[in-house]
Amino acid sequence: VGHALGTIVFAYYTLVTQKFRNALILGRILSASGCILYLSIEFYSKPLRRFIFLTSFLLNALGEGSTCVIRSYVPRTSTGGDRQTAYSLVSAANMLAIICGPASSIVFT
Repeated sequence: VGHALGTIVFAYYTLVTQKFRNALILGRILSASGCILYLSIEFYSKPLRRFIFLTSFLLNALGEGSTCVIRSYVPRTSTGGDRQTAYSLVSAANMLAIICGPASSIVFT
């Protein structure tokens, strides 16, 4: 639900303002806030933890909604000749982010 809502809000904002940067920055701030909240879950009392957990995942999902902005930014800023490379780099960055999270967890535990 959060991802769908974030996608709609970020897409609408970008369409109306024709500015990508603010939407991308806000998406990253929401995702970082969700991660920080998740990391601090142990500081809250047990009955409150489930709501903190839910809030952190909602913030992450809202932040992930900004990925549609990245996908629409690539064709606007790339030429026909380098569009395939641009999409490949965006996809590689997403996969690297997915891999680095669990890898860093393995390193630190």
